Amino acid sequence: MSSSAGRWQALAAAVLFSTGGAALKTQPFTALQLSGLRSGIAALALLLWVGGRLRVSPRTLAGAVAYAATVTLFVAANTLTTAANAIFLQSSAPLFLVILAPLLLRERLLRRDIPFLIAVALGMWLAFTGSPRASLTAPDPPAGNLLALISSFTWALTLVSLRLMERDKPGFWESFGYHNYGDPWREQRYSGDP
Repeated sequence: MSSSAGRWQALAAAVLFSTGGAALKTQPFTALQLSGLRSGIAALALLLWVGGRLRVSPRTLAGAVAYAATVTLFVAANTLTTAANAIFLQSSAPLFLVILAPLLLRERLLRRDIPFLIAVALGMWLAFTGSPRASLTAPDPPAGNLLALISSFTWALTLVSLRLMERDKPGFWESFGYHNYGDPWREQRYSGDP
């Protein structure tokens, strides 16, 4: 894959990610129906791509449950609060990783991470104190913000489970030839990339 193709794919992913919240608000389905539809489409695509090579382990199942909770909570949050608050609050997962990493991964907090974490905590505080009033597209912002925050915690659990899985053996994507680290700034895509 050329670097320009990778950039176009990253741009397409950013556009889809950025418009996902607004798209969720235009649908007449409940949060559980939307979550199930999104997850069903993703599962079908993965099963078609992976075929019969799917390996299930307790760590894989734990990660799948955490991710299912993340998606469901995020969709529910998005239907109750503004898409911006739902996305921002879910993106506060690094704060939960600071708590979970020493307990589950045996990792230490680095001094250089502290200013970033303070900024994220300040942003979370502002999101909660500056909640918008109820509206047609955000009928219950406080409840939506709380669900988004819980979604952030389950996303941190998902990331922890992925990191635990990679420590055991090559991960799911690596078994298909993708790079073990996948640093986008180094353009590490495939296992042979530096």
